[in-house]
Amino acid sequence: MPFYLKNNGFVGLMVIFAVLFLGIAGVTVIYLNNSVKSITVAPSSIVPMPSKFPERKSSPTSLPSTRSLFSPKAKYVLERKEGNKTEELFAISNDALLNILRWNNLLIFSDGGQNDNGYPPDIQIKSHNIDTGKTDIIFDNLKSGSEFNTEKSPDFLSSLQVIENTLYFSLGGYLKEGAVFWVDLSFSGKPQKLVAARNASISKLRNWYFVIGGEGDSCWSERDFYLLDTINKTVKKITTAEYGCNKGEESLGLTNEGKLIIAYHGSSEDNPYRGNYEYISTIDILNPENKKIIISRDKMPDKISWLLYSEDKNQLLLIGPSIYLYDVTGDLLSKITDSPKDIKLSPLSMPSPEEKIWQKDRVCLSGENGDKYTKYELDINSKELVKAELCSFVPLQAPKTTSKLKNLIDSLNLPPNYRLIEN
Repeated sequence: MPFYLKNNGFVGLMVIFAVLFLGIAGVTVIYLNNSVKSITVAPSSIVPMPSKFPERKSSPTSLPSTRSLFSPKAKYVLERKEGNKTEELFAISNDALLNILRWNNLLIFSDGGQNDNGYPPDIQIKSHNIDTGKTDIIFDNLKSGSEFNTEKSPDFLSSLQVIENTLYFSLGGYLKEGAVFWVDLSFSGKPQKLVAARNASISKLRNWYFVIGGEGDSCWSERDFYLLDTINKTVKKITTAEYGCNKGEESLGLTNEGKLIIAYHGSSEDNPYRGNYEYISTIDILNPENKKIIISRDKMPDKISWLLYSEDKNQLLLIGPSIYLYDVTGDLLSKITDSPKDIKLSPLSMPSPEEKIWQKDRVCLSGENGDKYTKYELDINSKELVKAELCSFVPLQAPKTTSKLKNLIDSLNLPPNYRLIEN
């Protein structure tokens, strides 16, 4: 046995292990050093990522003149070609952020650059003059003075619309603050805040414009309804509608006379996500304080779990253990028929908006019995409910529709030197 092990075995073993460790480490360093030298990185391909989400500042970080930095991740790119030069006006990474429209010779869009939380680092709305090639900033969220709460500032542009030469746009985000702004395009005015509303958009119901915005998650959602005066640029709160497992009043539709039909629903043990309706009322949108009960709790049929409103007929269909028809104009409630035994009826989901559930005097329904589903067709006139694999008025095939991108390109009517492409 060697002397250094015989007299001090423990120290000797430690010396041997140390020598072996240093030898292996030396070989590893040499190998890694040679490997690293074989890797080349193009500086232009590096996109620096912040170590944490960027904080909101009083002024935005200046953006590069072109957005080529985002091109490798972009799904949609808007390009302008001038001679041999091609300029990217924006680069959008997903469908949700694709907001662009045309008004006269202006292309109006939201900038598409993103930070590491998936949203634009700053919400900007720009106008691009296709005659001059000049791009201007219409709105910058960080410079707008909109005074959003720092922690709940909007994440993205919810909607972008032009109505009567006025640009309306809405900011929002999941559980974030939001607002709708407007700017008069004919006078190149400054954006003005219209109303604080979450994830809102403007819809025309009958002959009136409404700002409708809200929030939703899982089984619940709520929507705030505001009547919009497009001349004076003012809004009037009509109601807050509750849907799904939220107890409250939900909106069913608007009559020709400007009465918003709402129905209160609770919940039930057998279906906590869609409760029983307890009463139905109307709100005069011109005088929201004027509320009228049209079907009271006493007159409401038992265990109604679905309501359908026909704008064409101004009628309500009440679906539960029995099916009822309420004529809003004549204020008349009548029973049509009973539902099949042990079958829970509900409106049949249609594959496209063109295939309506309620057409003329017939309604498409779905019947649930455990894990089995059967399609039914209800004839309101004859009061007959029959099984039907296909409702007689539903097309065998859904109408052919063009892609979202093609429809958008057609609406923009871009000059030959512009193109909106999808990567």
